[in-house]
Amino acid sequence: MSDTAVDPVSPWSEAVLDRLRDWERRAAAAAEVHFQTAEYLSRWNVFLGIPVVALSAIVGTATFATLSHHVNVGIRVAAGALSVVAAVLASVQTFLRFGARSEQHRVAAERWSAIRREIEKALVLPAELLGDPKQLLDGVDARMDEAAEKSPAMPDRRWKRALAKRQREATRHGRTARSA
Repeated sequence: MSDTAVDPVSPWSEAVLDRLRDWERRAAAAAEVHFQTAEYLSRWNVFLGIPVVALSAIVGTATFATLSHHVNVGIRVAAGALSVVAAVLASVQTFLRFGARSEQHRVAAERWSAIRREIEKALVLPAELLGDPKQLLDGVDARMDEAAEKSPAMPDRRWKRALAKRQREATRHGRTARSA
């Protein structure tokens, strides 16, 4: 059911198609933002994780060195300071749960992508293969509600930017674009 004229007796009115196009844009924007957020959080997880591992290894090695030999007080103080820095970084990483939050956003992005693909498929199929529009709209609406309920919160600025981008693309391609 591409952007061709709608049969006047078909239950697939232009309003139904506009609703599906709007939901497709929203699902695509949500998937994009969740993928971006997952990537951002994953980078922070690595950014904090690598120094924690490196500092812990250095501190462990320094600790063993101080047990077997008489070591300068400055080196012991430096090892102690590195130990504290490693512990603080590990605590921040654990508290902020970058890895777990990244995975939640990745799962949400996949969920929204599946909804977008379902809508895309409905928009390209002929009306006679789709059945009742109310049934399709109700089903998609229910899946979108479920995805929204199970998804972690998206950064508001990213959401607005992604939705505006999708609406500009729709306008450029001659489709209607609804407001957020």
